[in-house]
Amino acid sequence: ELTVAFKFHDGSFKQDAFECENSVCIGFDKVCNMKDDCGDSSDESNCYNNFKCLDSGEYIPVGKKCDGAFDCLDYSDECNNFCDNQVKIFRNRALFHLAYIFGLSATFLNLWVIIRGLKNYSDLKTATAKINEAFVLVVSSGDLLQGVFVVSVAVSDKYFNKSTCKTQFEWVKSDLCTALGIISTIGSLVSLYSMS
Repeated sequence: ELTVAFKFHDGSFKQDAFECENSVCIGFDKVCNMKDDCGDSSDESNCYNNFKCLDSGEYIPVGKKCDGAFDCLDYSDECNNFCDNQVKIFRNRALFHLAYIFGLSATFLNLWVIIRGLKNYSDLKTATAKINEAFVLVVSSGDLLQGVFVVSVAVSDKYFNKSTCKTQFEWVKSDLCTALGIISTIGSLVSLYSMS
């Protein structure tokens, strides 16, 4: 009868052991526990329950990969070729082109309405006509801001490329994103309050 015992790095001997690629032996309870107990990661390399972050080397549960939340310090659990959650403002090129069409239409048509309304405002005779024209000017101003917002977002997505997975926080904290948020909010509020 043959008995095999493995000597652990702490000097103890056990029969149930996992031999690491670097010849260190560890207990099976330390295999696939999301910690590098071998020192060469061989106890975690063929595990199905974890994901190894690319740059930092840390391990996270595999269920946290591609879940929309960053768990790795290097964002590799979300920003990789396996996840279908790469952040793009317009994932579909048709939506991108529609944004340009509607945004430019809203911008130029509302600008035309505002210019025409301001030119004709002094020619209006009754107070009702002036109130109606003022209402149209206010609504057109809000819609003009919305058009500028949509075109700016499309331009940002296309040319600044700040909407990718790794740079989304940089984009969200940028002055341009803040300015676009302000324009959108003011445009929405102007349109909303002018109708109430």
